[in-house]
Amino acid sequence: IKIEVKKKAISDADEINAKNLEANECLVVWTAVEKDDEKNKDEILNKFYL
Repeated sequence: IKIEVKKKAISDADEINAKNLEANECLVVWTAVEKDDEKNKDEILNKFYL
C-alpha cells in the first residue's frame, strides 16, 4: 500500500513527518472519523475499547 499524507483529518491526529509512505504485506484497517466525533471523544472511545 502507498500513502500520500495531505492534511490532518482531526485536530488530535499524530504528526507525521514523511509525506509518502509505503508498506508491503500489511494489514489495512479503514476507519471513518466525522467532525461531530470530536465533541464526544470519551463516549466513542468507551464504546469501542471497554
